[in-house]
Amino acid sequence: MSGQSWLQPLVGRQASRYSCPMKVAIELPAGQVTDLLAAPDAAFQAAAQRVLAQNLELYRRLA
Repeated sequence: MSGQSWLQPLVGRQASRYSCPMKVAIELPAGQVTDLLAAPDAAFQAAAQRVLAQNLELYRRLA
């Protein structure tokens, strides 16, 4: 099938009332997990800084 025509039968059908859980596992070497946790990316750092700055007064009052 060409383009997205293969998708139409999936999109057009009625949704099921039931769902089933899916088990998904991603295996990473232990060193890689440690590296990921130790050095968050720049987008996370920026978001964390914004949240901390926005809540700074709240943190002072709760301290």
